[in-house]
Amino acid sequence: MIYLQQLNLKKNFFKNFTNYNLQNVNLMQNLLEVFDLDVPSLKNLYLNHNFLKILDIPFDLFYLDLFDNQLKSFRFKKVTKIFLNSNGIKFLSNENLDGLKNVSELYLASNSIESLEFPCFEFLKNLILFSNKFKRVEKIFFKNLFNLEELNLNSNLIEFIESDSFIFNSRLKKLVLSNNNLYHLPELHAFKSLEFFLFINKPTFDQLDSLNISNLRFNSFNRYSPRLFCSNSQNLEVYLTRIDNMDTCILKQLSKNPNLTLRLETASCQIEYLAKKYQINLKYDFIEKNCKKFKYEKKCQKDLFDCSKDVKLFEKRQKN
Repeated sequence: MIYLQQLNLKKNFFKNFTNYNLQNVNLMQNLLEVFDLDVPSLKNLYLNHNFLKILDIPFDLFYLDLFDNQLKSFRFKKVTKIFLNSNGIKFLSNENLDGLKNVSELYLASNSIESLEFPCFEFLKNLILFSNKFKRVEKIFFKNLFNLEELNLNSNLIEFIESDSFIFNSRLKKLVLSNNNLYHLPELHAFKSLEFFLFINKPTFDQLDSLNISNLRFNSFNRYSPRLFCSNSQNLEVYLTRIDNMDTCILKQLSKNPNLTLRLETASCQIEYLAKKYQINLKYDFIEKNCKKFKYEKKCQKDLFDCSKDVKLFEKRQKN
């Protein structure tokens, strides 16, 4: 066994596993409750679909798969990529978080996490939290993840995102907020590197510098920021189902940004008319019938949708 470098032992009925000099170990789909292995040469370890509750890995790993266990306590020396999906995790203690501080890709999907405050994880780049029980996103959750590049919060219960929740994540390239309960998203700031923004709810795009794709389909939005399309992005494409309840005056902002494209699943006659009049980059899959003679345009409130104006000052004048 001295020269053995790879061993695949999946789909057995091991209840324990002793020490061997290996680089790759696959023990998925067994009955392991305890795992005790100290092999510095090991690189990839597959322990998914077992019954582990406590785990301490005292050596460095590149890949660790712990999907579908029952982990309550864990500590790892250094793991580059770790899967902790489907472990019934409700919260991460300081001890648990300390055991993850050297990870660069962390998968915590399909757990029951409601809140999470990370300490400084200088190596963490990809954080996957889809299918948890987050009801809100707070500024303290991710403020110490300065090098975060991907954050996936798909399919949670999020109703509210605190203003500036991602202000410290200036390297974020991919943000996924689809399939939540959001109806209004506060304006997002400080994104310098965002390349993909999947938000199947209502967005704002104020001051997003490098956004490329935003998919906003299949929702019933009832609030739209008056600065919705005030973006400095290059080659931004916004994808919605339809925008019947949006004040069409917002669309004038698109005429001032030739790099921004609005893509609709269904376009109304009014939207098509405005797109032609203001030279808006518009794409759509379907359009209403009999639009050839449509020439209607509503009168817009001065300054409200002007990107160069202060909305708060406008609202103050309206109240007075």
